[in-house]
Formats: sequence, C-alpha cells, structure tokens
Amino acid sequence: LLFATHCSRIVRAEDSPMPTPAPVECKGTLYIVGGAADTSLKRFVELAGGAKAKIAILPHSSSVPVEAADEVANIFASLGVKETVAIQPTGKQDLPNDITAVWMTGGDQNRLMRLADKALLDAVRDFLNNGGVVGGTSAGAAVVAPRMIAGGVEDGFPRGSSLRMGDGLGLLPGYVVDTHV
Repeated sequence: LLFATHCSRIVRAEDSPMPTPAPVECKGTLYIVGGAADTSLKRFVELAGGAKAKIAILPHSSSVPVEAADEVANIFASLGVKETVAIQPTGKQDLPNDITAVWMTGGDQNRLMRLADKALLDAVRDFLNNGGVVGGTSAGAAVVAPRMIAGGVEDGFPRGSSLRMGDGLGLLPGYVVDTHV
C-alpha cells in the first residue's frame, strides 16, 4: 500500500484495493510506503524536487543506521538526487534548514521513536506542517500515525491480547498504519 496526502487530498496507488481515505488537513506531503520502497521512490524524489532535492535521511529505526542511510542515499542518487544528509541517532539531530524532504527508513518503529530526540521529531512535524515532503517505508511509515502498532504480530497473525500499541509522530491523525498487511 502506498499513498500520499497533499493539501487535503489523498492519492493512493492505482492498484490499491482499498478505498481512498478521508482527506487530512496539511500543508505538506506525506508519502508512506508499506515496504520495498526502492520500487516507488521515483515519485517521492519528484515531490522532493528531483535533481534539486536535498533529502534528510533518518535511519533511526534500523539496527545498522549508517548502512541503511548509505543504501537509501545510493538509491536517491540513482534517481538523480545530488544531495542527501543522514541524521544519525547519535550526536546532533537537527534538520538542516535547506532540505526539501525527509525520508525515514525501515526497521523497528519503536527504535525510531526511542532514539530520535523530541526536538528532531518536532522539527519533522513542523517541516510537514510548513509544506515539506515527509516519507517513510515500513517502520518509517508506521510511525506517522498518532498511535502506531508497536508489536504483537511477530508470527504474522495479530491476536487481540497480543497487539501492542505505542505513540507515533501524529502526522496522520485518525489513522493507524499497518505496513505489512
């Protein structure tokens, strides 16, 4: 499942069997991918500004964040992006002022919420609310909801007593994102 929200309209993948959800008020564009993002990043790059894009990569959800950021940066480069900046979970975690988009990698959404400091998460929210493009895949998509699935589906079958929820970024009010249905 892939969809993007932009200025109160929602665009979904043409082959999605799901109905188009209700509009979400926002100034920016939210681009979320359930998984295997490398096949759908061309449109994200277009939204981010194409060859003029400067994309901040947040690899916090990955257990190997340096490698995850490098992999995504290479994919963006192959799509014509000349500049990316990885914001690692260690050290200073500010969004550069001149970015055109933010991308959150896959991995463990609990890890992302634990390792990203509050100021960085607030900056991502502000960036989207001020017209920026924010995207993510897998865990990077799951965190966009106010409440996210935080565990309990390890065997692929959610059970009422095993599903665990946690706080997400709140970028997509009224929704919960299950990235690997």
